[in-house]
Amino acid sequence: MNEQIKDFILNFKTQEAFWALADGVMNDSEKQKYLLRFLSFKNNVALLIEDVEKIKTLADEGNPYMQYAYARYHEILMPEPESKDIIIDYCTKAIAGGVADAHMCIALGWRDGDFGEVDHTRYIDEYRKALEEGSRRAFYHHISLLIYGEYDNKADPHKAYDEAECLLNLDTEMPDAMLYRLMGTASEKLGRKADAINCFELAVKWGDMHSIYEEATCAYVDDEGCIIDRQEFIQKLDEGREFGLTESYLLDLFLLDDDTYNALSEQGKATLPDALKDELQLAWLQGDNLAPYFLGQYHENGNYGFTQDHEEAFMWYSRGAILRSPLCYDALAKMILDNHSAPDGYDEAYGYECAYKALNLDNKDPDYIKNVYRGYQKGFLTHHAAMIESFYLPQYEKLTGELLADYDDFDVHEDDNHEYRCDGEQEQEMEEDMQRDKVVGGINPDFAWQTCTECVEEAEERWRNQKNCWEIAELVRTYLKAAKDLLSIQQMINELYATNKRMLDVLHDHPRLKLQLMRCQMDTLYEIELQQGHELSITEDLQNEIKTQEKNIRLADEGRLDEIPQTGHLKRDPVEWTARYEEVIDEAEREAHEQLKDVPRGMGFCFAYWPEKREALARRGVEWRDPHLMNPHVIFD
Repeated sequence: MNEQIKDFILNFKTQEAFWALADGVMNDSEKQKYLLRFLSFKNNVALLIEDVEKIKTLADEGNPYMQYAYARYHEILMPEPESKDIIIDYCTKAIAGGVADAHMCIALGWRDGDFGEVDHTRYIDEYRKALEEGSRRAFYHHISLLIYGEYDNKADPHKAYDEAECLLNLDTEMPDAMLYRLMGTASEKLGRKADAINCFELAVKWGDMHSIYEEATCAYVDDEGCIIDRQEFIQKLDEGREFGLTESYLLDLFLLDDDTYNALSEQGKATLPDALKDELQLAWLQGDNLAPYFLGQYHENGNYGFTQDHEEAFMWYSRGAILRSPLCYDALAKMILDNHSAPDGYDEAYGYECAYKALNLDNKDPDYIKNVYRGYQKGFLTHHAAMIESFYLPQYEKLTGELLADYDDFDVHEDDNHEYRCDGEQEQEMEEDMQRDKVVGGINPDFAWQTCTECVEEAEERWRNQKNCWEIAELVRTYLKAAKDLLSIQQMINELYATNKRMLDVLHDHPRLKLQLMRCQMDTLYEIELQQGHELSITEDLQNEIKTQEKNIRLADEGRLDEIPQTGHLKRDPVEWTARYEEVIDEAEREAHEQLKDVPRGMGFCFAYWPEKREALARRGVEWRDPHLMNPHVIFD
């Protein structure tokens, strides 16, 4: 690597490093690699604010790396009302130019609801495309999911650490600082504090500015969030201030509490609000969404010398909401719905919309789902009905610990105290029977549901870890038998929709089996529509997907492979739609992985795996072209 560029990166000379990497990036694979690493750090991108017009000019001239940089800038700062459209537009162009990391901007946008309704299927689809195309940022996301878990996936920080370390060992010239950061976070989760601090120090050494903050909090903040060594904590964060570390501008916020404020002189108390506001505004301008939340809190409550000003509070909460803060969305909802302190013009409908956004961004908070449930029962959020009914309501009991009966049978009390009663005696008796492990209509629903959940969890584990994926199809077949039994149990329909969706997300290479699962999901949606008394838009979407699936299978069965349309950025061999491929793929994959059992599963593994898979299929009479052969102009890492 060029020593001057290396010096820029290691000494946090952000603008110099960016432009040195950008110079000639179109024809230099090494610069491409390091530029994408550089852009993975949020702090780096935020510091390019003075260069954004130049970046846009190069992006509009067709440079895919500048297209991604411009989209990334809008992803982090959301500086314009049309930022969401800009992200999709420029990421699509960057993807066409071979920048796989751009898939992750789109994936996370669908996950967080940036582009409309939250869509977990599109999120997973874009995330997987990024992984398939060798995106390093997608691998970072994979490691993060292993550390924290997501959507009922179990966290496994041990595995996260090992996978990050394995990939790190492949870097021979300049280690990937983000991998050190992730290893530090995994070590913290495992209670290995000394190891975590060492990893964060190495991340800082190799160019990760944010890990200055991670190291400080790991070393000098206890499990309760209290700073145990103020002097060392201040000194550590001050090291990052000269480089523009966002968290350095939050230092006064971290240090402030009632005792600290009361110990100030009268002059200190008088100057504190302006000093705090100046620092927190700097953090906000760099994309931090904690700063506007606390500025909103100070103005709403009038504490620490701030003048109570609800309009100012609402403005800061709104700014944090733009930066995807669930805390800010929740604060906006409370100002409108509970405290009635919001400025004029913000009605109850907008309040519940804010509550819904908070839940989108943090679906593990019981208070958020309770607020959404309350709004839904009062007749708001109807345009989100499909998502609420299929994804959030099945989680309600699990998150809140409260039994949720069939929500179609709930009535709101006239006094509007937000308590609900169930008037469905038949459903109540069925629920009691299920709890006693009784048979309902010849079916044991507890056993059937247990079978479904175990199958989907095992399938997800295999797909997530990319281990024994050839066993997923058999798990789906077992799942389908139990799922079809549950279709006759009205109480289980909403839960069944959610597990069907999860299973569809992990089933690949089996178009006919997938069609069976899609039809099961269609029957589930019909049952939901009967319960709700209205049609769901997602039913029509699934009908169209089924028609496409049936058409492609028919074309394959008739030998008209060239007529099967390609979807997505990467082309795939149409032979994957044939019945013979579907019959032998599991055994071929098992054999290919057995041949490679001693080969590390890191970047570049695909080049060992694809030939083994191709040969295993050939021995079974299937001629298969791998993604590299189908996409000769795409660079796979």
